[in-house]
Amino acid sequence: MIKQCKSGNIGRLSLVVLVSILFILLIFAVNCSSANAKEFLPPAVEYTSNFYRVHGEPDISVSVIGDTEFERGETAKVKLILSNKGKVHGFESLKSVNTTDEHQMALKELEYGFQRTTAQGIKLSLVSPSESITLDSSTQPHTIDNLYPGVLSEPLSFPITISKNIPAGMYELELLLLYEYPKSIRM
Repeated sequence: MIKQCKSGNIGRLSLVVLVSILFILLIFAVNCSSANAKEFLPPAVEYTSNFYRVHGEPDISVSVIGDTEFERGETAKVKLILSNKGKVHGFESLKSVNTTDEHQMALKELEYGFQRTTAQGIKLSLVSPSESITLDSSTQPHTIDNLYPGVLSEPLSFPITISKNIPAGMYELELLLLYEYPKSIRM
């Protein structure tokens, strides 16, 4: 309920503020409910079968391409390439197969299980602990959808700027690397 004020402008201002606050709360409620929706999903484990357990995971290595020495005041690009040396170390049978349908599901599960060495949804950011080396934040993070075992990524370029006042020496840059992989497959 909105009370009338002597000045019509104050009443309209109060109404606009009230509507704005309600709108912000509505957006917040929608965002919170979608973020927490995963917590309320019923577990699907009890409705599925697990025929195999596959052992192995991605093994990501990073290499620098090109020169790693830079001059004071230089703007350059650090180029990196990723490789995945992930291997399946083995698998074990967890459940016997009784029907043709179960056999087909078990084979499909094993096929998906061998994909556990594929790194998925890779995000990379290069960070400098030194204030004398700055990185262009507009080019970060880099993303790669999938990196399969035995495959090299396309070169990733990170623009950097070296301060004119940086002391001579060796400086390390840190690469923050996040990825996922399918840990357990159930059919």
